[in-house]
Amino acid sequence: MERPGDTAAHFSRLAERYAASESHAAGDDLAIVRAFAAPRASDRHLDVATGAGHTALRIAPDVALTVASDVAPGMLASARRLAEGRGLANLRTLFADAARLPFRDGSLDLVTCRIAPHHFPDLGAFLAETARVLAPGGRAVIEDSLAPDDRAERAFLHEIEARRDPTHLRSLTRGEWRESFLSAGLRVIDEKVHHLSRGYDAWMERSGLAQAEIAELSDRILATDEPVRAPFFRVESGRITRFVDDKLIVRLERA
Repeated sequence: MERPGDTAAHFSRLAERYAASESHAAGDDLAIVRAFAAPRASDRHLDVATGAGHTALRIAPDVALTVASDVAPGMLASARRLAEGRGLANLRTLFADAARLPFRDGSLDLVTCRIAPHHFPDLGAFLAETARVLAPGGRAVIEDSLAPDDRAERAFLHEIEARRDPTHLRSLTRGEWRESFLSAGLRVIDEKVHHLSRGYDAWMERSGLAQAEIAELSDRILATDEPVRAPFFRVESGRITRFVDDKLIVRLERA
C-alpha cells in the first residue's frame, strides 16, 4: 500500500482493521495467489505492499525467507505481530517503497503483491523493479482491481473507490495491464479474473470514513442508474448489502 506520506499515515491508522479483515486474511483470491506462486522450500520471497501481512503469512511457511515490505509502519507492526503469533521465524518486515526496492538485481525467486498497485503513484516503476529483482526462473504474482471496459461503469466505480479511499489512484483495464507488463519486461504465464464479493457495511467501515460520509456515499450509489450500479453493488429493500468487483490475478516471469 504505497504512496509516501498520506498513504502511509492512512493505512497505519487502519492497520488493525485490515489485520482483522476476513476478506484479506482468508479470501478465495488469496488461495489463487498462493497457487500461482507455487512456493518452493529454497525460495527468497518478497511481498510488496504487504499491508497486515496476510499474503506473506500464507507463503512464508513454504519458503526459505519471506520479506514483507510496506511504507506504512502501522501495517508492518501488524504483520510482525501476526507472524510472531504463528511462530514464523523466517518472516521479516521491511520499510520500502514499491518503486525503489532495496534488493540486488536477480536476488529474489518470488515477488507477490496483492490488491495494492492501484495505490501506487508510479506503477511502471514498481513493475520494472519487480522484473529487475527476479532471479532467472523467478516469478511474480500480482493481484489488483480490474477496471471495467465500459466507460460509464469505469467512471462510476472510480468515483466511489476514490471517495471511499482518498489514496486510491487508478485501476487499470485488462488491456492496460497487459501493456504495462510488456513495457516492464514481464511475460504473463497464467491469469485469472476473480469476482470478489464482500459485505458492504464491513467494506465501508474498514475505510475509516465517518458515518455521515458513509451515508452520503451510500446515497450516491443508490441514486446511480441501475445498469451502471448493478455490476458492483447488490441492493435489497433499498439497502446496499454487498460490493462486488473483479480482481486480475497474474503469474509473471521476466520476458
